[in-house]
Amino acid sequence: MASLTALGEVSYLLAPNHYHHKGLNEYAEAFPKAKLICSNQAQPRLEKQTSLTFDRLEELEPLLPHGCNIVQPDGLKTGEVWVVIESEQEHLWIVCDSFKGPSGKVGHIAETVEMLGTFPSYGIKDRKLYAAWLKVYVSVNEPTMIICCHGSIVRSLRLATDVLSLLRS
Repeated sequence: MASLTALGEVSYLLAPNHYHHKGLNEYAEAFPKAKLICSNQAQPRLEKQTSLTFDRLEELEPLLPHGCNIVQPDGLKTGEVWVVIESEQEHLWIVCDSFKGPSGKVGHIAETVEMLGTFPSYGIKDRKLYAAWLKVYVSVNEPTMIICCHGSIVRSLRLATDVLSLLRS
C-alpha cells in the first residue's frame, strides 16, 4: 500500500477477468475514490461475487498513456482483458490467465511461455474464434515480453512463435 500511495492518488482499479476478484473489496476500501473497471462480459459475475459496482473499460481507455492499450481477446468466457504496452524497447503484454510463465524464484525472467492448464476449459468459450483472433493479433502485435498473473515474467524475441505453437497444441 505504501508503494502505491507514493505514486499518487489511485484513480482506477482494473479487474482483469471475472475470476480475479479476491482483494478487490480491500483495494476499494483502501482507495475509495478509485473507480473499479472491468469488461462488460466480466461485470455480472464480478458484481455478484464482490457486491461492488464496476464501470466500463471505455472510461479508462482515453486516459491511458501513449502506447498503452486495453485489449479484449475474442472467444473467451471470462471477460479477460490484457494491457498491451508498446515502446521502442519492448512490446509488452500483461495477461491474466491466457498464458503463464514457468514457476521460478521471484524476479526470475523465463524465455518460454506456457498455457495455464485450466485456461482451455475455463477460459475459452469459442476455440475457433479465439484461435483466429490470436493468430491475427500475434501477427500484428508480436510480444517481446509477457507478464502473467501466474508464474514468471517471460521475455524472448521468439514469443510470437511460441504463442502460436501453444495455440496449435
